[in-house]
Amino acid sequence: MVERFVMRHARGAFAAFVAIGLIASGLSWTGRPAGAAGSQAGERFDVSKLPVGTVIRWQAENGNTTEHFLGRDGDKGYKISFRRDGSRGHPLAMTWWVTRDGQLTRAEGAGISDRYLPNDCSLTLGRCKFIVIHEDGRRDSMISIASRKGDRWSYQLFRNRVSEATRTEYGTFTVDRYGFVIDHDYVLVGGHRGWIRRLERKSP
Repeated sequence: MVERFVMRHARGAFAAFVAIGLIASGLSWTGRPAGAAGSQAGERFDVSKLPVGTVIRWQAENGNTTEHFLGRDGDKGYKISFRRDGSRGHPLAMTWWVTRDGQLTRAEGAGISDRYLPNDCSLTLGRCKFIVIHEDGRRDSMISIASRKGDRWSYQLFRNRVSEATRTEYGTFTVDRYGFVIDHDYVLVGGHRGWIRRLERKSP
């Protein structure tokens, strides 16, 4: 669910992850397909079945966004390019890589080069820990807690430990069978509220 990652990144960054390390880098926890995601969720998202060249477009509170699925990129996983226009003042260009079941493992662009180990836990039900490694070697330990009722997921994201003081983001979302966001509503540290709505998905 990489869309979330970008959502934060451009507001003040993931002001999406604005306040802390990961957050400080401006990245949101968005990417949600998790290596563990499918296993704990009792389902499997399979990015490999999405035709190369597929284009997905969304509208968000911070601009119109477009993703291009570029397919397998060797050992890095599956590559996706992201562009957000400047219609609401927050243009952004990023590239990220996800696992076969949609988990975010790497993000580059706009002055950011981060890795997520083992992935960003974005589609993992229950409690899941991951580490964000920044280009300068800094590390942020993150914890996500997610549940699902029907098709709608609910989640909270924390830094280092679970407490009200360390919560950096919470929200709800739905995804398609590939793990890409259909709609997403979230609140970031500091109270910023954001939303994402899919407009279309086109495959060649």
